[in-house]
Amino acid sequence: MPRHCGWGDGEWMRQWENRCADSGITLACESVICNDAPDDDAQEACRALGKAIAE
Repeated sequence: MPRHCGWGDGEWMRQWENRCADSGITLACESVICNDAPDDDAQEACRALGKAIAE
């Protein structure tokens, strides 16, 4: 079983978004950064992400 490590403040996601943009990739919407269990705001952001991808 993999050991759980903290994700920090989401720097890895921002770097990934920048690499995507540099490669000409357009993301469906703003990325969702959530560590461990999502709170209400993160759950709503996940729903919005799902809707954007489905469109």
